[in-house]
Amino acid sequence: MEYLYRQFLQSKNGLKKAIKLENILPIKFYIQTLMCNCIVNLLPPGSTILEVGCGGSLTIHMLNKLGFDCYALDYSNVSLKFTRLLCKYFNSSVKVLKADSFSLPFFTKSFEYIFSVGLIEHYPKYEQEILIKEMARCSKRFVHIEVPNYVRSSAFYHIYSKDSSGHYEYNLNSLMGLIKADIIEYGGRGVFTVSERLNENKEHKKFVMDIAPTTNRANFTEKDIKELCRLEEHLSTQDRILYGYQIYAIGDKGIDK
Repeated sequence: MEYLYRQFLQSKNGLKKAIKLENILPIKFYIQTLMCNCIVNLLPPGSTILEVGCGGSLTIHMLNKLGFDCYALDYSNVSLKFTRLLCKYFNSSVKVLKADSFSLPFFTKSFEYIFSVGLIEHYPKYEQEILIKEMARCSKRFVHIEVPNYVRSSAFYHIYSKDSSGHYEYNLNSLMGLIKADIIEYGGRGVFTVSERLNENKEHKKFVMDIAPTTNRANFTEKDIKELCRLEEHLSTQDRILYGYQIYAIGDKGIDK
């Protein structure tokens, strides 16, 4: 989790200098804005949402500012400090809890929506199964998992290929099948532009080449991130899976399951 600590320090120091978070963590801000937009489209206002393994999540705070009742859970002290820093930045009322993701401290069906980002790939298969079963137990309906995209053509691959953090393989389809959830959306995020189009925009190309999560791109603005989100909306699901920075699956347990 060294990268998360670097992000935390970078964010803390940048915010002290009055740099906007969009410019401190542009990749994360871009991808998690897309994620927030996706979740909003599935839920009525006021729904209860839990993020398991919240790390330095922006999404949970974005959702809270849109009127959702949000909880953020992690066991790492660094993650919790990061989350509380973001609570202050967003002026959010997210409930932050220190707890074990393998044994969630909630009653069955406590939340309308439960999601995790960059969590399951840190655990072997049998522990991934425990994690998703716990998420399914506590969710009334939706379970949502996002992971780095290890496909060789992906925007994340050149980071992963140099990373020695020891990530495990995963199968999102199998995990959703394990909890008997129908996959209602499967795709990728953070494409920027597909490789054939990348040379058309030198600034975007430089953005992709400097994709490391800790990179401070203060010359990129909120407007740039909105443009990246707009570009992504016009790409096919297949392109997102092939080129995306992350892949994800959203499972629907169904109302009566």
